[in-house]
Amino acid sequence: TSNIDWQCPLQRVGESGWRCVGQLRAAGSKPQRLALDFSPQVTAIDLVVGRSRIGYRGLASTPDLSSVRLDKVPVAWLKDFLNGLWAEGRWTSGQSDGEIDVLAPKAGPFELNADLNLGNIGLETPDGLLAAAALKGRMQLKYREKGVRQEVDSKFTVTGGELLFESVYVLFPGTPVRINLQAQRDRGAAWRLA
Repeated sequence: TSNIDWQCPLQRVGESGWRCVGQLRAAGSKPQRLALDFSPQVTAIDLVVGRSRIGYRGLASTPDLSSVRLDKVPVAWLKDFLNGLWAEGRWTSGQSDGEIDVLAPKAGPFELNADLNLGNIGLETPDGLLAAAALKGRMQLKYREKGVRQEVDSKFTVTGGELLFESVYVLFPGTPVRINLQAQRDRGAAWRLA
């Protein structure tokens, strides 16, 4: 367990909103800035750690949709999230900027749409099937889950880095290379390329 302490002055914003900004302290780490804004229309959270920032926004008018904004966020912060999408992947380095939208209706499919700029991404799998170093580029990812069916549609515009897949080694140039991948599976089964 970790001890977390966050205290802030609660301030009125307009007629129906509130704002609270204060230092977040967790055992073994430096204090970080955490801001919370809430009103009947919106809930927003902003965490700043050094030069990195994660922001969350949820609107009352679209309660099934949540948006997350990443600015210079280390991949290490996202490991649990990424492992939920791809358990075999081990993210070793890099950072990301961009938007992630999550649509989670009570009835209907779960969807995640991400548009991320990736910098110096390192990745490997335990079986050695895949390894990447210093990958850079833009990743557009659509993930959909309905019942047991999971689908991924990924567009990656690579602008540098290295990739090893089985016995194939690729050194990407600084000019854009587009990689499109579509896959699907039933939960628990192996992924199939579509």
